[in-house]
Amino acid sequence: MSRNLIFGLVLQSLLFSFVFASDNLKAQKLKEVVLNINAGDISLKESFGIIENQTDFKFSYSHGSIPLKTKINIDSKNENLEQILLKIARDAKVEFKRINEQIVVRRHKRKFLNKEELISSFQEIIISGKIIDSSNGEVIPGASILVKGESTGTISDMNGDFKLAVTENAVILVTFIGYKSQEIAIGEQTTFSIELTPDLKELQEVLIVGYGKSTKKEVTGAVEDVKSVKEISNRPINNVGQVLQGNVAGVTVINDGGDPTANPLIWIRGVGTLSSEGPLYVVDGVIGGAVPNPDNIASMTVLKDASSAAIYGVRAASGVILIETKKGQEGKMNVSFNSYMGFQKVGNTLEPLNAQEYADIMNTAFDNAGLADDNPSREYIDPNKNAYGLVTRTNWMDEIFQKGKMQNYDLALSGGNKKSTFYTALGYRKIEGTLLNTESERISLRLNSTYNLRENLQVGENFSLAFTNGNYGVNTTSGYTGAIITALYYPPSALVWEDEAAGLYGGVTPRDNLTYAGSYGDLINPVAYLHRLDNRKPSTTLSGNFFIDYEIIEGLHYKLNAGLTRINSTSKNFTSKILEPGKIFNFNELYQSNNISNSLLLENTLSYQKFIGNDHLFNVLAGYTVQKNESEFFSMSARGFESEDESLRYFPNATGPFNTPNGGKGENRLVSVLARLNYSYKDKYLVSAIVRRDGTSKLNQDNRYGTFPSVSAGWRISKEAFMEDISFINDLKIRGSWGKIGNLGPLGNYATSISLSRTRALLGDPASIDNYFGYAINGLVNPDLQWETTVQTDFGIDAQLFGNKVAVTADYFIKETEDMILAIPLTGTAGVSNSPYENVGKVENKGWELTLAYRELSKPFKYEFSGNLSSLKNKVITLGENYEGGIPHGNNVRGILRPLRSEVGQPLYSFYLYENAGIFQSETEVAAHKSNDGKLIQPLAQPGDLKFVDQNGDGVLDEKDKVFKGNAFPNLSYGFNAMLGYKNFDFTVFFQGVDNIKVFNGLKFSTLKPTQGYNMLADVKNAWSSENTGSDIPILSVKDDNNNFGTESDWYLEDASYLRLKNLTIGYSLPSALTNKINAEKLRFYFTGTNLLTFTNYSGMDPEVIADRGIDMGRYPQAKSYILGLNLTF
Repeated sequence: MSRNLIFGLVLQSLLFSFVFASDNLKAQKLKEVVLNINAGDISLKESFGIIENQTDFKFSYSHGSIPLKTKINIDSKNENLEQILLKIARDAKVEFKRINEQIVVRRHKRKFLNKEELISSFQEIIISGKIIDSSNGEVIPGASILVKGESTGTISDMNGDFKLAVTENAVILVTFIGYKSQEIAIGEQTTFSIELTPDLKELQEVLIVGYGKSTKKEVTGAVEDVKSVKEISNRPINNVGQVLQGNVAGVTVINDGGDPTANPLIWIRGVGTLSSEGPLYVVDGVIGGAVPNPDNIASMTVLKDASSAAIYGVRAASGVILIETKKGQEGKMNVSFNSYMGFQKVGNTLEPLNAQEYADIMNTAFDNAGLADDNPSREYIDPNKNAYGLVTRTNWMDEIFQKGKMQNYDLALSGGNKKSTFYTALGYRKIEGTLLNTESERISLRLNSTYNLRENLQVGENFSLAFTNGNYGVNTTSGYTGAIITALYYPPSALVWEDEAAGLYGGVTPRDNLTYAGSYGDLINPVAYLHRLDNRKPSTTLSGNFFIDYEIIEGLHYKLNAGLTRINSTSKNFTSKILEPGKIFNFNELYQSNNISNSLLLENTLSYQKFIGNDHLFNVLAGYTVQKNESEFFSMSARGFESEDESLRYFPNATGPFNTPNGGKGENRLVSVLARLNYSYKDKYLVSAIVRRDGTSKLNQDNRYGTFPSVSAGWRISKEAFMEDISFINDLKIRGSWGKIGNLGPLGNYATSISLSRTRALLGDPASIDNYFGYAINGLVNPDLQWETTVQTDFGIDAQLFGNKVAVTADYFIKETEDMILAIPLTGTAGVSNSPYENVGKVENKGWELTLAYRELSKPFKYEFSGNLSSLKNKVITLGENYEGGIPHGNNVRGILRPLRSEVGQPLYSFYLYENAGIFQSETEVAAHKSNDGKLIQPLAQPGDLKFVDQNGDGVLDEKDKVFKGNAFPNLSYGFNAMLGYKNFDFTVFFQGVDNIKVFNGLKFSTLKPTQGYNMLADVKNAWSSENTGSDIPILSVKDDNNNFGTESDWYLEDASYLRLKNLTIGYSLPSALTNKINAEKLRFYFTGTNLLTFTNYSGMDPEVIADRGIDMGRYPQAKSYILGLNLTF
């Protein structure tokens, strides 16, 4: 169901619920309603009240048209309502006409009315029908059906159906927000199929904003609705990041490979700090609430600039993602079932050498190093001495990957009446990863309901319960033991199983022939590693809120919102022994932990909306919020399990040693006051101002509170008189904003308090530490630490063009993060291990965003196109005195290559590398590579080695010769969606991509270097030689005297720009003639493929590896998936 339908249903249900009956199908005849009334000398109006209190009927009349003060007497005992109304009609000289549960009252048209004439006025024609969207055939719930000239009518239910009692020759008026209204003369027809045509002039994009809703035309900040939410039920969505990626300009989403247990990294308008950051999630008003099952999401809005996000204060510095889950609507119960099944497979793999190729490559490498044929190091590749090692038995890349099954089931029930609504959903999802023994599983339950206790009092709740589990922690990032890189390293001559029946995995060599086991490196059988992986993390998450909305007077609302998020997470990780030849670990270990966290939220807000005259609209919000976060954890580990049977992996079965248990508790609190004023003059000039003051327990008392203001303004220039003749512009708004938001970055609960840790004490004479424990300071603190702040300025336009068929949004922004919170590096003589934090530095992100959309909803062919494009530049403006020389980062390749650095004038996490000028082609070229004073720059180089640039010409290659070469954050991001529909067929395609992004391909370090005995990539066959001088891979040598591979150079750096076909869906909905036979409203079948095509120049498995700041060591790659699904609605 579209956003407009949902909004219209909510709005019109509120408008008509007090006029129309909640269920037309249960209407009673007047003769069936028996009453006992004994009331004398009462007014006509009072008699109506008495009857309304005892029945479901409501009286409708025009004030002044009937004698409401006329006195009458009613003395009825077990009389039906028709008899009572006949008496009232004669006494008060009025007549009644019943339509549904409405009784219309009029004056007599003639002086006398006999009983038969009164009864005939109650006769009615019952009409029924269905309201349908002419553009797509979908039903329209919440459409109003009014009898023209009367105040009676009804609304269509969740299936678009209606039933209405009308008089002969009546004319009905059918309306719905965003559609052209229709007038229909009844005549003798009693059944109708009414098609409403979308009115693009009236369609308004409804947005969730902080503590309320608004329309696109009213918003003055950078706020964007995520339209791809409607596609959630059509594709395998594991997390909300997959919904956002490529669909919202300015939002960068990097999936953490294909690991089904991993969550993506999300940045809104760039990376603003060196500490951890990410967007704030607000779910159904719960700040920091648990992200729901994607199928339960009704709408999602991204608050990108400070003016829109400032209402949420300290946690909103990196943007806000507002999520609203589905709710029940008035009408008959609706049942929906969405399901898909399919599989996924690895999108791209790398090709290792086979056994003979490996021997040939190594022989060449030994020859180029000048080692003789009889050198002992070469024996393991000598067919006469190790024939076993020259036979290919396994392609390890084929063995570690699998076709992972995917299945998902979501069942939802919803409905309601004028008193209450409900939405209940149950979901189950299980996804097997493409690497062996990796999987995730989720069971979710959602309960949402609202209750209208009075016309001005509503209460409700939104609660979710989720159980998640999976096999976590698969290692694909280590240059030593990562599962994928080890599959590249492992000898192709080795076996997966040496004796499968006995449970013995193969090693680098057979167990009965260990002579050359050490020649292949210290490696773990990658299949054995994956099979043994046992790292379960069952987690239970309860999240929700209870709210009260009380309208004190017209326009003035008090709202209480109480929220809770509770997470109980257990981790159980069993590490098995590794005994096969290679890398041996002759121990096993069980690590187990439990973490319980609670987040409590209490919000009190007052909002008031008031029109003054016809031109001035004020909307004011004020609030007070308190949030408390607390957590408690416990962990311990033990070794020495004699049996590794899964049923015995518990602590009582360990023989030791046992590690000292660890545990603790922490809490923090945040107290805030907030205020917002929105003002509109003639719906043309718009102003919004927000101020929020936050107080946190994480900072010392003197710096605990911070005040964060924002202001924005908009001018709907299209409403000016001078724009009236420009017919192709339907709406044009210019807007600007400025705001300041606080942030606490990586700060722990007690980072500004002196911390103690338990330690042994040296006591006694003679001194002993065996049995004495004490507490000592374990870190330094900075009592003057203050808030980190983000200041953002934004200028944008929103436009609707060409009959509202074209939508354009454009923004330019500058986002500055000041007083970054960083840990100060300590010297070795500091005496403590924990560094204090300090406010240092300033980082700037600036860029532009553009979103375009076009839609044509004419029947039978309809289509929609949308695209977004954003550009971002990041730069460090200042760093503190402790970081004057820049900040080298610890991300590395096997502890040798450390390519990342942050420095003033450069982007965060830039690649800081030596430049290479290609490969030396001759001895002459080596000899000519000299410094300004004639000194050889690379005296150990030979033809085929890399040539490094001596930037300062001093003849020494050192840190002074390194240059900045970009980073792993895209300068340009884009996405494109196309939706086509013809009759019952639908087709959707979605492309997403990034440009100007770099990746440090660390795989090259050991998969193209023949110095460690590991197997290598097949690409190494193209290494430089005197017969192959066009290669960019250095000469093969087991010595590498030139340090080709051990030098942090841009030879490792690659362009990781890509364009990816993220999603392709083809669907077919059965005609209503067929669905009616099974009493279904809709039945749709579809096929969806994800990540079907990737266009990139990157040589690794997957260009999307920014999760490790752009260093690729064989990270879990993205998968291609293929699913078949259905959407069924009753």
